[in-house]
Amino acid sequence: MWLCQYCGNGNPADARFCARCGKPRVTMTQGQVPMPPSSSNAHAMPGAHPQVPLPPSAMPAAWDATLQDPVPPAMMSPTQISTVPVPSASMSPVMPPLPTPPSTPASNATAAAPQRKRAKVVIAAILTVLLVLSAGGLTAYVTYRNELWGGVTVPELPSPKGTAKASGVVERLRQKGIATQTVQEFSGKPSGTYLGLRNAQSGQRIGKGVTVHVRESKGPGVPAGTNGSNVSTVRKRLDDMGVPVHYGKVTVSKDSTVKAGTVISTSPADGEPVKDTNAGIHVGVAQPDDGSAIPVDILGKDVDTVRKALESHGHTVTVVKRFSSRRYVGKVSGSEPALGASLDDGQKVTLYQGVDVTGRSDVLAESGFVPEMNAYEQDPIGLAGKYCTADDEHCLTLQQVAGDHEYTYLRIEDTDDKATAETRWWSMCYAGEFGCPVEHDSTDDFSKDFQYNQPSGVIEMHDIDSETPMCGTTRMFRPGVGSICDHGKYLTDWDTMAGDDDSTGAQWTAGYFFMFFPVGADIDSLEQSGYFSAQALAQTRSGKAVDTDRPFILKRDNDALPSRTASADGDTFRNAFLPGGSEFAMTPAPSDETAYYLVEDGIDWSAVPDETSR
Repeated sequence: MWLCQYCGNGNPADARFCARCGKPRVTMTQGQVPMPPSSSNAHAMPGAHPQVPLPPSAMPAAWDATLQDPVPPAMMSPTQISTVPVPSASMSPVMPPLPTPPSTPASNATAAAPQRKRAKVVIAAILTVLLVLSAGGLTAYVTYRNELWGGVTVPELPSPKGTAKASGVVERLRQKGIATQTVQEFSGKPSGTYLGLRNAQSGQRIGKGVTVHVRESKGPGVPAGTNGSNVSTVRKRLDDMGVPVHYGKVTVSKDSTVKAGTVISTSPADGEPVKDTNAGIHVGVAQPDDGSAIPVDILGKDVDTVRKALESHGHTVTVVKRFSSRRYVGKVSGSEPALGASLDDGQKVTLYQGVDVTGRSDVLAESGFVPEMNAYEQDPIGLAGKYCTADDEHCLTLQQVAGDHEYTYLRIEDTDDKATAETRWWSMCYAGEFGCPVEHDSTDDFSKDFQYNQPSGVIEMHDIDSETPMCGTTRMFRPGVGSICDHGKYLTDWDTMAGDDDSTGAQWTAGYFFMFFPVGADIDSLEQSGYFSAQALAQTRSGKAVDTDRPFILKRDNDALPSRTASADGDTFRNAFLPGGSEFAMTPAPSDETAYYLVEDGIDWSAVPDETSR
């Protein structure tokens, strides 16, 4: 065996490397002893112990044969004095491995020291991590509270039960960097009032990408989706609208799929605001057809089918043609009594069958026809109905009124001019001809310029009073025949009359003038003919086009005329402001803004019986 000079391990004699530390075997010359390994070598192998040179007296009996005899101390050179003598070859056995000393408390303490050191390091590391985490948590908390991350907090807002404006709430939210969208809803509160938030609440944390919906009142109205809902649900929606709400029982046809108790119609219409807060809201609640009322769902149905259903309940039915919107042409477009009205046993009913411009002659003939003159009655009763602008702000009501001797005439009520209702006589041609000729001949000098029988299909109406001029403050009666105007003085003395057209100081005035356009009227040809003023046409082209699927009326704007009066001297028979006259030019032209559209819902709410269920 040989002893490793690095770690002291005993190795077999034929081994070239140490079995413990792996160092190569070193052959030493005489007088040398194994040197302790350097500090670097001592730590090269974990657990290796530095070799300690042994004195000769401590050498074992057997030595490695390769070791040379030791040099006697007396013969040592000065450089060898401090070295330990090396055993000779004859006494150089291989040193066996040193036994491991038994464990002692001191050695245990020595071994435990590194462990305690490592534990302290671990504890220190844990404490460091905890401190870092604590500091990071505090930082995260502070930055979160300051809304540097993790969204924003909805600020405290006014109570929705108050009178705060929605615009103020929107501004408050925007100051916090919160995106908003204003959502308008019908309510009993004034328009613009704050009603609350839809998708958030005060104090709630929301993401920065969230858009908060701010509810804003748009005043009272009928919420979209009211039609088709059960009346009990509708009551909850409308009870807080702040306006009167009237519930009425309306009849539906036997073949209707609408269940009893369902809301089928409202006024204002579904999704529309209340215009008249005194009138409030009318709600029609469906009930089965028992023949006691006109069903409200007959619009657009086959005329014969509806007629037979009414006759089956004992009513006498007459069918009359009336102008209608395109969707009702050839179908039921209305009735008299109106839709929803109660009926007495055996009461007579008129059903209106819708027609377009192709049925114009039928409507005019049914309004009144004089066979011996081959002429239509002057006032077109067939135009009766309610007409309103697209925004429902302005309306005209054309009503058939019974006069003397069973004669009926047309009355026009204008929401913007109450005086129209006082005008009793309306004509679609020159009334002085005692009828509106179906065909013109060479003797007709006046009515040929009117449109009632022209290809355009349009029907005009004017007040009959405007067919005669004014003399001072007096309306002349048949000028040139029984009266003249002498320099503004009205004379009826036949002896002083100079002649038919010798009046002086007489004035034509621009009176009421309306135009009716059935579906299919040729508007383009009328515009190209010079019928409308250039200014009126220019304004029309810059706005929204008129809805030609609905019948409509135009009302002349006399204030837009260059002058509302013109001299009648020399011609006291043709009003300068009527078609064919020297001052005639219609203003406005057809557009969605200027049109009064025919209203076809047809329910007479005043005739609808109350619905009292709860």
